[in-house]
Amino acid sequence: FKVPHLAIAERLSSLSFSDVDGLSMDSIVGLKRVAPTTEQKDSLKNYAGDVSELAKTDQFLAKLAKITKLNARLNLLSNVHELPGRFDEMVPEIERVAKLVTTLTQSKRFQRVLEEILAYGNYINGGTPRGKAYGYKLNTLVKLADYKGQGEHKKTTLIDFCVLSFKARAPELLKFTDEFAELSDCCNASVKGMAAEVQILNKDLGTVKKTMDSLFTVKEGDSADKKKRKLEAGMTNQFELGLNSFLAEHEKKMERIQKKYDELKANYDTLLKMFAEKSSADSEELFSNLNFFVDKFRKAVEEGEPKPKVKKKESANSKKKDSAVDVVKGADAKHKHSTSMTDQVTAKTASGRGGHVHSASSPSP
Repeated sequence: FKVPHLAIAERLSSLSFSDVDGLSMDSIVGLKRVAPTTEQKDSLKNYAGDVSELAKTDQFLAKLAKITKLNARLNLLSNVHELPGRFDEMVPEIERVAKLVTTLTQSKRFQRVLEEILAYGNYINGGTPRGKAYGYKLNTLVKLADYKGQGEHKKTTLIDFCVLSFKARAPELLKFTDEFAELSDCCNASVKGMAAEVQILNKDLGTVKKTMDSLFTVKEGDSADKKKRKLEAGMTNQFELGLNSFLAEHEKKMERIQKKYDELKANYDTLLKMFAEKSSADSEELFSNLNFFVDKFRKAVEEGEPKPKVKKKESANSKKKDSAVDVVKGADAKHKHSTSMTDQVTAKTASGRGGHVHSASSPSP
């Protein structure tokens, strides 16, 4: 250890996390690793010989064994050192996910994209039970990249088809992906996991206060021996003021974090209801599926419609050139002149759930 053995006890009452006048985090971790066990303490206590004749390692252990509540004090300093960083990491994570959830629930363009996909799926599946769906699960969006055309358009996916259609009819929908800047950073974010993290933060902050009280605060009900140990542990006025200031500051931060998380959880529950997802659905899978779809859609917009292979016969070329457009026109005509599923869904949900696409089943478009 870089810290002199005789200075360890004194530096346990310092909030300076530097080996110059306190204990660095490396020193704290090292001391926790080598702190004498109960058996070692008993052996050293019962040793009748001259401690100075022991090996240097045992001499060091003997000095550590004399420090009152060593492990508890090391844990206290460890928590005080680590908690600020954990608090600082928690806040932006909650805010980032909260912003994404708000976008998902309020984006009109995204809702229109979902409705258009539903209409196309019902057109393609026309004449089958799948052609009368009132909605679909959000994980269906992942499958759109797997459905492809035939013949010379076998490389054209259903996502490519949507892009082609939007370019012709509703180009403003091509930019819906711009609203999801936070999505890729939220793929591994778990709203359930955040609840556990917030709970642990609160618990560890409470542990700091409890440890402080148990180590240093002399109470009326304390036994004489306990009072003696607390007095021996010692707490300078500066150390006490520092701990009290730390607790006051982070208790307020904890309240703000808890409030932010509660708001996020309520909004996320609203999102699940809007899209008819299970109330137990975790955000990690949902966001990952959406990110996959958004990424594929964005790439399809950037790359444009895949070019079919050129063949020698001019008549064949003409047919191939128009085939994808004909499909779009057919779907658009069906969408426009029949009682479209989009209109049914919009009419059905506007009065009940805010005009969003809900799942009556999980069809494959």
